[in-house]
Amino acid sequence: MDNRLKCSPGIYLIGFMASGKTTIAQVLADRLGWDCVDLDTEIETREQTSIAEIFDTRGEAEFRRIEAEVLNTVVRQPRAESHRWSRSAADRSCSLAMLC
Repeated sequence: MDNRLKCSPGIYLIGFMASGKTTIAQVLADRLGWDCVDLDTEIETREQTSIAEIFDTRGEAEFRRIEAEVLNTVVRQPRAESHRWSRSAADRSCSLAMLC
């Protein structure tokens, strides 16, 4: 794997539901030795409910607002301070996030 890619600021996968983003993200993260952040999982953890429940009870507009807020938090998160980003100092700037 190209070492320049390993130390890029991150890779963000976007696509339709059930298009394989999670699968690709996990394989790519494994090959690069990075951690994978699934935005849906981050949203469900933060909101303590499922994505489907958010859509059903709060609507798509509210889900999109939450999604944008969580994404902003994830991309600005200091990697060195989070357990999810704990790797060697050389790799602390690397991350892979999967978007909805």
